Amino acid sequence: MAEDDFELVYLTLPDALELYAAIVAGTTERAAATLRFRAGLEGALARPATHAHYQGADLAIQAAVLAHVSPRARRSSTATSGSRSSRC
Repeated sequence: MAEDDFELVYLTLPDALELYAAIVAGTTERAAATLRFRAGLEGALARPATHAHYQGADLAIQAAVLAHVSPRARRSSTATSGSRSSRC
């Protein structure tokens, strides 16, 4: 099946919160309340679609973009957590 035969669906923040709530048997409200950096998650979720639109990235590249967390983003994430432990 060629990529043109289907439409990609990208995760949104509400989708991610619903998935997290389902995994931990909680509510989306609780999931939203535990979120440390909302804008960061929204940006990360938007990256694959942005790469597809502006750079013509195929599905494999979009998956890599979604999975990649830059060291800079990792540092800012741990700096705001109040913990010095390493995060993966």
